[in-house]
Amino acid sequence: MKPYRPISCEIHSRYELLVIRHSKITLDYMDAGNSQQHATGTAIDLYTRNGEEFIDIQIDAETSLAIRLDRIISCKSC
Repeated sequence: MKPYRPISCEIHSRYELLVIRHSKITLDYMDAGNSQQHATGTAIDLYTRNGEEFIDIQIDAETSLAIRLDRIISCKSC
C-alpha cells in the first residue's frame, strides 16, 4: 500500500462529526490490494495508528471495519 497521505482538516472534521453523531454512512474506498470496495455501517471511532488516520465503522453486531482515511473515495451519510 502507498504511504499515508494526510487528508484536509475540513474533511477530517466531517468524519469527526459523523463519529460523534454515530451516523450511518456508506463509504467507497480502495482496499490494501487497490480494489474498490463499498461498505455501509455506523461511524464509531476515528483514530491514529503509526502516523496513519482511520475511521472504524460498525457493519453489524459482530463486524467492524477500519478504513484508512486517505483510501476513502466517497462518503455519504444515510
